[in-house]
Amino acid sequence: MITHSPPEQDFDEALAADEAPAEVSPGRGGWSDADLRAGLEQLEKHPPLAAAKRLLQLLRYLFEETVAGRGGQISQYSIAFDCFGIDPAAFDPNRSATVRVHLSRLRKILADHAIASGSLRITLPVGSHSLRFSERVTAKPGLPRQVLALIDFNGSGLDGEWMLLPNLLTEQLSDRVSRLQAFDVMGPFPRTLAGSDDADLTAVALKYGVACFVDGSVHRRGDLVDLRLRTIDGPTGTVTWTASETLPIKHLARENLVSELLERLAAGIGADFGAIDAHFSRLSRTKPEHALTIHEAVLLGRMYFFDYNPRSFPVAVRRLRQVVLECPDEALPKATLAMLLANAGHEGSWPELPPAAEIQSLADDAWRLDPMASWSILARGFACCFSGDLPEIRRLAQAVERDPDASGFSCCGLGVLLCLQNLDLPQGIRLIHQARRMSPYQPRALDVVEALVALRAGDLDATLAHLDCYRIAWGWAAPLIRGAVYALRGDVESAACEHRAVLAAYPDFGNVALEPGRMAWHADHLRFLLGIYHRVGIGGVPCGG
Repeated sequence: MITHSPPEQDFDEALAADEAPAEVSPGRGGWSDADLRAGLEQLEKHPPLAAAKRLLQLLRYLFEETVAGRGGQISQYSIAFDCFGIDPAAFDPNRSATVRVHLSRLRKILADHAIASGSLRITLPVGSHSLRFSERVTAKPGLPRQVLALIDFNGSGLDGEWMLLPNLLTEQLSDRVSRLQAFDVMGPFPRTLAGSDDADLTAVALKYGVACFVDGSVHRRGDLVDLRLRTIDGPTGTVTWTASETLPIKHLARENLVSELLERLAAGIGADFGAIDAHFSRLSRTKPEHALTIHEAVLLGRMYFFDYNPRSFPVAVRRLRQVVLECPDEALPKATLAMLLANAGHEGSWPELPPAAEIQSLADDAWRLDPMASWSILARGFACCFSGDLPEIRRLAQAVERDPDASGFSCCGLGVLLCLQNLDLPQGIRLIHQARRMSPYQPRALDVVEALVALRAGDLDATLAHLDCYRIAWGWAAPLIRGAVYALRGDVESAACEHRAVLAAYPDFGNVALEPGRMAWHADHLRFLLGIYHRVGIGGVPCGG
């Protein structure tokens, strides 16, 4: 069967009252008391809420405060004292996550199930403590979602209770991949159904519309266990990705270690920039622009942030501009296009400034349609670079760092923005490190950002080490930073060579880099780098620093 799980990219932005101004409550939103209470009554019957006494308690408290017009006065403190009855002397929101966790869980339930009575929909928006009452929109066909099917893991060398291990790991991995919300997850299929030959899988893929299979094996060697995974393209039966882990068998009795292992493997398979994203993105790059499906256009845009291929940038922009017209109620294409356009100023072949108004409109639409999706939140953050609303980037980053359910992509994206906008380098690096711990499959920009921060700190060896991990042959950012290191070390010839590489990628860089509204980088960073070149006589643009 196809399973759906609540979105993982949830944000708890419930900051203490002295940390953020209270939001103006929308109150009843024009709904009658009878309609609101009928909606609440139906919502209370929903199983995830009916079985959770404290969540019901929180829902009822937020409901009464919002309906009474006091939604803007709700804070972590008022929830702790008035709703949960916590002793004021014992509550510190910076130490206790009780309120934040319960708000996060309630927000996730409301967003995922969108319970309504008649035409009423009740939600708890990100960044708010008051409920929102809105008209329920009739469901429309969404973006096509690819089907991912798991096959029961094979086991060998197992005996006794360990013989159940393959099935257990398959079920747990299926659950974690489902939470990523990138696919419809089917299975697990029994190995007898899939057959012993990979070619047999193509018949199953054709029958059930499976785009990709996940297969695995568990093999015991004495006190060690080898866990192997692979993804298989459904239509062709071709193996597209493999991974393996070896660990002591005693670790499998420790729930936290097994959970970390499965989260890491699930991210490698299905998270943003994971194995399946990469596979289908590569396929999309072999097709002519007019033949790209909606899903392939989105993937092409997303994967630009993994390898920054300049050839895919204009194709993705043109096709996504068509997609957002074809699918006006879908958040992901709008968010992806907003982020692409926000990076247009980094492409030397792009003739125009990033269209700030279009970026803002797309980001606003994506936020309205799906405010908990990581791409929607990052589109909002990138839009803030051009609108000048830098405090909003800080607010989003604080929410991500506090939220135990924040996705790795959310962490890395907001970490990058904190660093590139020179807002909070230590917090930005913390978020980047958090993203790397969650999944090794992250945008390559992290290496450049970490190199920039290391250079600003004066650690030239660390700067070059990060750039050595970048491994992308095109672009201006890496040679610009590497050349600055050479210039600081007195190797002017090598610095000049890197400067030529910058101009090869972006011929007009020296003239337009500091142009307002062009770069997502803060001008202080660019002045610092260009100033290093200027002091050794390279460039010709006096940028100081």
